[in-house]
Order: sequence, then structure tokens, then C-alpha cells
Amino acid sequence: MYRIVAVAAVSCMLAYAQPTAAIVHWEPVRRPYAVEPSATIEPRLWPFYHGVASGDPLHDRVIIWTRVSPPALDTTATVEWVIALDTTLQNIIRRGIIRTSAYRDFTVKVDVDSLQPDQTYYYAFRAFDRWSLVGRTKTIPRDSAEHLRFAIVSCSDYTAGYFAAYRHIAERNDLDAIIHLGDYIYEYAADTTQPWVRQSERIPAPNIELLTLSDYRSRYAVYRLDPDLRRMHQQHPMIAVWDDHEVANDAYADGAEGHQPSEGDYHERKRAALRAYYEWMPVREQRHLYRLFRFGPLADLMMLDTRHEARNKQVRNIGSAATPESLDSLNDPNRTMLGTEQYEWLTATIAGSAAQWILLGNQVMFSPVAPLPVDSSQLSLIGRMLLPAAIPLIEQRFSTDSWNNYPAEQKRMIDFLSTAGKNAVVLTGDFHSSFAFNVKRSPRDTQPSVAVEALTPSVSSRNFDEILQAAQLPGALQQELLRTLDSTLAKNNPHLRWWDLTQHGYLLLDVRPERVQAEWYLVASVQETNAAPRWTRALVVYPAEHRWTDATTVPAPGKERQAIPAPLEPPNPTSHVVPDELVALALYPQPATTMLTVSIYLRTAQQFTLRVRDQLGAIVETLTVPASYGGVHTIALDVSRLPAGAYVLDVECGSILDRERFLKLR
Repeated sequence: MYRIVAVAAVSCMLAYAQPTAAIVHWEPVRRPYAVEPSATIEPRLWPFYHGVASGDPLHDRVIIWTRVSPPALDTTATVEWVIALDTTLQNIIRRGIIRTSAYRDFTVKVDVDSLQPDQTYYYAFRAFDRWSLVGRTKTIPRDSAEHLRFAIVSCSDYTAGYFAAYRHIAERNDLDAIIHLGDYIYEYAADTTQPWVRQSERIPAPNIELLTLSDYRSRYAVYRLDPDLRRMHQQHPMIAVWDDHEVANDAYADGAEGHQPSEGDYHERKRAALRAYYEWMPVREQRHLYRLFRFGPLADLMMLDTRHEARNKQVRNIGSAATPESLDSLNDPNRTMLGTEQYEWLTATIAGSAAQWILLGNQVMFSPVAPLPVDSSQLSLIGRMLLPAAIPLIEQRFSTDSWNNYPAEQKRMIDFLSTAGKNAVVLTGDFHSSFAFNVKRSPRDTQPSVAVEALTPSVSSRNFDEILQAAQLPGALQQELLRTLDSTLAKNNPHLRWWDLTQHGYLLLDVRPERVQAEWYLVASVQETNAAPRWTRALVVYPAEHRWTDATTVPAPGKERQAIPAPLEPPNPTSHVVPDELVALALYPQPATTMLTVSIYLRTAQQFTLRVRDQLGAIVETLTVPASYGGVHTIALDVSRLPAGAYVLDVECGSILDRERFLKLR
């Protein structure tokens, strides 16, 4: 007899191009029934429910990606791919065939080469006589470039609200690429006690903290079923890096604040999480995630890995109550964010660059910042009583997980930029709020700044006002504390040019030889499906000035040459696709060792039954799941006690039977 535990979630089989050297161990974990998830599939997209994506464009190649949901999950699937010059796929210039299977989790990733620089292309996949959505992508310029535009994003928490920023970016027709600076997913379970989770009813899948490869794959799957994210990927290529929440909160090279000893070996968890990232994201798989993109003579974009490559553990006790030991550790000249190899690569690449602009894709706040002393002049009596408890939290928010926690390497990097003589723009995510810094060695440094930094707000993750709401403070006190934080930042940080602590959205970066203009498109709430970010602020930096000034032309004019958007519908016959009552989406891992996960879609709310049969057809276990909603369900099975061998899993829903085969290893 073995345990069968059911959860409501979305799970998918994902591709992995090459076997990993290390085996990912699947821990058997008891899963309670989750709150009903909001994810569902769109039958018209079968078998490509998760859409298409492209990324890592170079001047002669680009990654294209999809995931296919085959009728049977124990088989291989043959997928045709094409890339063309038109939306109707008539002028095809490259095509090929690739096979995928359960081991690859039925995902496809192709690095299409022999393309022309600075050219828009349209691509699609075909399997089981059905086409995927047509995607639009673009290579980067090689010999000349006069105008570049990027959408900069980070921090999209599915539970916190809708992806208004993604929808707005998908509707833009003037971008060269999207730059994603990390926290593409969040590993947390939904806290259904919080008002924003209850209001949006966006429950991730599985609704647990992610620990295993199955968990991480499932979370990417539910994100990719979001129509705004799927549409954004369809329309624009993405250049992405990871941050901490792709693994665990406040991660570093050898651990994470968000990982507990009871959750197993951290390195196994990290390997599982990063494998899922490479499976789901349209990034080129190589030894390091940090890499260089050259946009002709106009800009060099260097994407950094300040998180999982080599970062040392954060020093947490660094505030006014810091011990001498903590301060000694904090100021250790050998503590690093980047590691020696990445630091040497970065500085050598910057020094050797002939581009007009250096763009640094960086995860966490780079500029020195002084959150203390707190300006208490606007605080009421209650606010002053709360201040002693708030000060450590403010210190931690600004100093624990940023470059401020690595002051020796921060100073080395700023000193290098000072002597390099380059026009550097640091692009940063992570902080959930909008900031524009003139980069100096310290907040009150009177010497000229050496670079500029722009922080993009979160797509949906909680910012300062929502954190205060979660504390259930009175509304008037929340506004008082926000005003106090604003005045504190203004008084302590003369190098801070502009900031916004309460709105979500994205950053638009407009690059020309004569200037770089940063524009923030913000939305006050992400609780409404139709909320639209609006232009809010624009700053500009000119060559050799290294400081932000107010832009005079706002918003910046779009690109003169704009390509046709990819169509909303796949190029299939117009006949209506009637969804089956029951659709099996995934069964993994194949073969199984301890845990087996099956993902199914139910068109309507009704119960279904799972029966596991051995090779002789004998039923070894039965589970009836009282489904209370239509949508995607995931059932996690603990098969650790089953003898090794071949088995059949029957999924019955009324008169409908789906039969899947799986192998069990010892």
C-alpha cells in the first residue's frame, strides 16, 4: 500500500536538451488539497497550450521555444518548426524537425542560425496536424544601429495580481527585446489570508513552497498559461537572467535564507530549480548565465549573475546593533557578489568595448544608499512608538540583499567605472519599486557620479504600500509611514534622482547615440484585469555626463520602422475545437523513483478517479478526487513503496478513460 496525495495545480513535462551530471532526487512530500487554482487551458491552442517564446537574439541566430501536449504521455512527439519573413508563413527561410519525449518533458528549444542581422522573423511549430501560435522575433544589429528600445521587467508574483505590465508590453510594437532581470516566478505558496490573494484569486500551482523538479516545472507551467505573459512572449524576444525566487528567497551560491534544513539538500533543490529554468526559458544553455549581447556600435548589454554563480552568504546583522564580528564579516575584502571569474570577465568586457553605451543587466540595487537616520519629523505619536521596531526592517530592506551588503566589491566596481571612461547605465530589478540613481561611491560623495542606475518596479510583487497593508495598519498610519520613508530617502541620498515606492509596471529604455532615456510606465493596482500602465516619468543621460536629468521630449518617439504584430490565432483551419471532457497534460518523471505527478484538465467540475494497475492488470490502488472546479488539476503520487516495474495509470471521469503508462525504478 502506498500513499496518494492530491493537490490542485498545473504541471507540465518540460524539455531538457542534455542529461545533467547530477541526479535530481525527488523527495516524497505530503500535499494537502490546495485552494482552487485559476489556471486553465485554451482548447483552440492544442497541442501548444503554453504558447511560443523566443530569446537570446544574436545578429545571426535566436532561440525559439514551445511545449507540446501529446495525446499519449509515454511516447515521443515529432515537431516541425519553421521561421519565415511573414505572418502567414509563406516566405519560409529555415525549417526543421525535432523529436521530444517525456524525458524532455515534451518541450522544444531550437537555436535557429544563419539569420540576417536586425531582421524581424515569424516562427511557428507544428505537431499532430496542428499549428502553434505564430511568434514574432528579431535578431540584433551588427554593423550599424541608431535606435534601440527595450522593456525592462522583473518580479512577477502570480498570487499578487494580474500582469498588466506584460499585457502593455505585448501591445507595444516598437521594441527590440524584453530584458527580464529575474524573479520570473515565485517559489512561495499563496498566502490566502492576504487581501490581494483573495481579491485576484490567482493561486499558483502547486500551492506549496517549491522544492522538487516537479514543483518548479509546475510553477512555470501555470505562469505560461497566463494570457498576458503568453502574449508578451509571442510578440517579443526576451533576454533574461534569474534572481533568487527562481530557487529560494535571498539565495546565494551555497544556500538561501528561504531554505530550511528540513527541506532537504539545498544543492539538489538548486539543481532542480535551475534545470526547470533552462527548460522553460528561451535562453541559450551554457556554462554560465552571464553573457554579452552586442547591438552594433550603439550598445553592449552585459547580463550579470549576481545571485547563483558565486555570491557569498549575506551578512544580516549590519545595522545600528551590529556586532564587531558582523561588521568584520561585512567589510571582508574577499566577500563577493560576482566571483573572480565573472568580475574579470565583466571588467575586461567593459574595458574592451567600443560601444557608445554600456548597459548592465543587474539583479539587485547597485548604488550605495543610506536608509538611516529616519526623518521622524512627520511621525505622529503612534508612528514614533513604532519607529524602534521599524528601523531594523528598513535597514534590512535596503542593505541585506543588495550590493550594499558587499561594500568592498561594490567600491571596486564603482572605482573601475570611474576610471574606465565608459557611458554606463545599470539596469536593476528585485526591489519592487522605481528608483533612479546617479552612481557615486557614497550617497553624499561630492565627486561627479560615474554611471547612472535605473530600477524597474515589480510587475506585480508587493511594494511598500502593500507590505504595510499586510501588516493591517490603519490607512492614515500607512500613509504617514510612506511619507516618512520618502522624506528619509530624500534627506539622506542626494544622489537619488527620483523614486516611486508604491506602483507597479515596467521601465522603457530608449537608446540613441546622443542619449539614453529611461521612462517608467506605472499602474497603481494590479488587482484589475484591465488595468493599464501609464507613462509617469522620464529621465535622460547624455554621453560623458553620468547623471540623470529631466527629459525634454516625453514620451520618447517610437521607432520609425515597426514590424507587423504576430496574429492572435494559430494558422489552423477555422473549425471550432471542442475540448475533451478530460485531457491528460503531463506525467513525470519518466521513469519514476519516489514521486509521480499527473496533470489533467477537466472541462467542467466533476469528480474523477485514479487507478494504478500492475503488469497483470491488478489494481494496486484507487483514489477518487472530488473535483469542485473545472480547470487544471495535478495529483502527486508517492510511488516509493511500489516494486520496480511497468505500471498503468487509469484516469476515469464518468465514461471517459485516459490510460497512461509509466515505469518505476527501485
